[in-house]
Amino acid sequence: MFDTLFSRPAFIDGTTSNHTKHFNTFLIIQILKDMLPQKSDIGILLKKYVLYIVLAAIILFFSLRVLTIDLVCDEDGREFLLSAISQGLAAAFALVFTISLVAIQLTARYSARMLKQFFSYPIIAYMTFFVFSIIFPLYALVQMDDFLVRASLIFASICFALLIPYFLSFKELLNPEHIADHLKKEAQKELVLKKRTVLPREKDTSPSVISLDNLAMSAYVCKDYDTFEAALIKLGELFIETAEKIRDATTEDHERNTASKKMSDIITRIRHIALITIEDPRTPSIIITLLEQVGHKAAEESLENAATELAKALGSVGRTSAEHRLEEATKRIAEALESVGVALAEHRLEEATKRIAWALRFVGRTSAEHRLEEATKRIAEALESVGVALAEHRLEEATKRIAWALRFVGRTSAEHRLEKATKRIAEALESVGRTSAEHRLEEATKRIAWALGSVGWASAEHRLEEATKRIAWALGSVGWASA
Repeated sequence: MFDTLFSRPAFIDGTTSNHTKHFNTFLIIQILKDMLPQKSDIGILLKKYVLYIVLAAIILFFSLRVLTIDLVCDEDGREFLLSAISQGLAAAFALVFTISLVAIQLTARYSARMLKQFFSYPIIAYMTFFVFSIIFPLYALVQMDDFLVRASLIFASICFALLIPYFLSFKELLNPEHIADHLKKEAQKELVLKKRTVLPREKDTSPSVISLDNLAMSAYVCKDYDTFEAALIKLGELFIETAEKIRDATTEDHERNTASKKMSDIITRIRHIALITIEDPRTPSIIITLLEQVGHKAAEESLENAATELAKALGSVGRTSAEHRLEEATKRIAEALESVGVALAEHRLEEATKRIAWALRFVGRTSAEHRLEEATKRIAEALESVGVALAEHRLEEATKRIAWALRFVGRTSAEHRLEKATKRIAEALESVGRTSAEHRLEEATKRIAWALGSVGWASAEHRLEEATKRIAWALGSVGWASA
């Protein structure tokens, strides 16, 4: 590239075009502009490091002054000065150590693994330098050399100046998002697929993933919902990243299996957290929203295995919420499954969409069994939206699964005499059936007609007259569309 750029293209007569010279000069200027940091980047760097720049300037100025001025105090004065420096630094170190212990105790309530960041190399180096600066004036007392006195003053100034960024760092170390992000980064290192690496069975779970799990549960016990949400978000990001590694890996089968186990472990932990906290007024909304966002990300990235695991988790949480008669939470799960299912259908991930149909089927049955009619109606709407999307994209096998799920939920609704829910299921079957017929999905249309007949039979047996009439109308409508 550079050889071509700096060459001098000549014409037949040996001259060089002025236009070519200007063009090469323009390219050189553009390359230099790209290599240099932009104004916005410089501004961000200055804002980030302005404190350190100011502190370095103050320390440098003080050090130069100390090295150049004359020490006018006598020997007794120097002894007093060195003793005062050592004692003052010792008192400051005791204060720093006490504050550090309190901060560690506050953080350790979430996860013991967070102790590592309080004993990072910069902090250990600072503490070591602090101890050295306390002992150094005592050594200077024995020698009574002017240079050692000056060095003691400089070391003390550095220790006291660095207290400012040290204390400011606690603001970040105690931030819940920073804690979760730190654990996520540790987990990312542990989740890297290494060639010919087979972890023992007891280490299939990443220790940092366990810590994120503990962080979320500890925050839940303390009703610290911000930390709870931050930990779950990082678990969701790890889930997607692990799924991407499986998709993009060119490694051997045992390595893929290891990553798959880790992915399953992450979503299982999120599901367990959801089940444990299902009756809390705030946590179900946080978890369902997270799972919905992760589902959309899996659809966008065509991560079918991840979407399948996610559908299982949402289905399990939905069934539990229906068993606890939490109608609003069950409706919210139906909404999430609908949103993810439509996204999967649009990206033609048929196997994952089948799992969405399976999840809605069992959540709908449980809702009907516990007579949650509004939730059952919302599940029928979700199945309708997913079924129509599948039929429009001509995914016939998954559309047949939707018909089976609607039949299953419809019969259960009829058996528990939920007439409004049964009518809504008939409407959903009609809508999916007409769309299937319009897109010439013959087998799916037959399955929907069979499902309508099965639900109609059950509603007639339980004397649901309005629902039976609606099913009869739906059968005629689907038959007309397929004719």
